[in-house]
Amino acid sequence: MTATRNMREKTDSSNRAGIGQLLIIGFDGTEMSPRLASLLTRLQPAGVILFARNITGGEQTSKLLKDCQACVPTPLFTCVDMEGGRVDRFRSVTGSAPSPADVFASGDRKLFRKHGKVIGESCRTLGFNTDFAPVVDLALEASKTVMSSRAVSADPKEVVVYAREFLAGLRSAGDAP
Repeated sequence: MTATRNMREKTDSSNRAGIGQLLIIGFDGTEMSPRLASLLTRLQPAGVILFARNITGGEQTSKLLKDCQACVPTPLFTCVDMEGGRVDRFRSVTGSAPSPADVFASGDRKLFRKHGKVIGESCRTLGFNTDFAPVVDLALEASKTVMSSRAVSADPKEVVVYAREFLAGLRSAGDAP
């Protein structure tokens, strides 16, 4: 009976860890808690994602990400969705960043890339290695109320131009898009 129970527990633990590697988890709070540490240790997720609710300062954010990593032996994806404009998770730390639509309106490809680079540098400085930006939705009338300044154009080719340059900027800062 004991051998069967031990085998079942090992299988359950292995399955849980395998399933955890499919997850990137978000959570409430701005610091490590026993509950969060237990969750990370049990699930062994592929990564964590922080939102504005988790970010109050530079040192605090860096420490929170390091504390999350300490619960998981494999390297974590430390993720954020940082686009600028309405989706600006770092506003309280670095000040506001321009929206993708505002940057796109300049028509300057070098500025598109610089936008990605500046955001990427902020991500790296705070301890993030993955940014879920840019949005590549089309700026269509039907989605205007939802997407507003997050979408840059209704023309797919223009969206690709912006996204390509923004992503090159992120990569040059060492951030994985």
